[in-house]
Amino acid sequence: RSLSIAPVFSTEPDHNDQFGWEFFCDTDFAGNSEQQNKRRSQMSIVATLEKAPVYWKSGVSTCCFPNEHLTEAHADSSSSASEILGAGNATQDILHLSYIAREAGIKFPKPFKLQMDNDAARVFANDTCFNSRMKHIDCKLEWVRVLRDKQICTPTRVASADNLADFLTKILDIPTFVRLRSELMIE
Repeated sequence: RSLSIAPVFSTEPDHNDQFGWEFFCDTDFAGNSEQQNKRRSQMSIVATLEKAPVYWKSGVSTCCFPNEHLTEAHADSSSSASEILGAGNATQDILHLSYIAREAGIKFPKPFKLQMDNDAARVFANDTCFNSRMKHIDCKLEWVRVLRDKQICTPTRVASADNLADFLTKILDIPTFVRLRSELMIE
């Protein structure tokens, strides 16, 4: 017998239809000055289906250079590097989510739109910047470019005020916190 596996992504002709899915990623570059955080950047991703959150994740972003005297990861020195690393990690999480959606019989968009509020990450992912000294994040950037070139992911701009992943990266003022919480959860 042969086993037939359905494609991960929808092959429907309308590639603009996201089937109710939305994907957001954000990074707060070294915004947490608490001693235990050591100025590491906070990365987050939020995926919603029909406006309901189905996947979310928040964690610290660090870099580590091989040196016997540097025994732990430390904060990155570039906000663009943090944002690109966040976008690269988000795409991996979204691909994993696409496999789960396939197993559940839920349509998944191709390409999926990864909404981010950082222009540097979008510029690098879209190859509109050609002179970079950020070689330490080139692998993550190349990963996002491969997904873009294979028409699996489209990095898109979203206003910071509308980026639902912002909810998981930084301490927000009360009105912004309440508004984003209300968009993600039922009051």
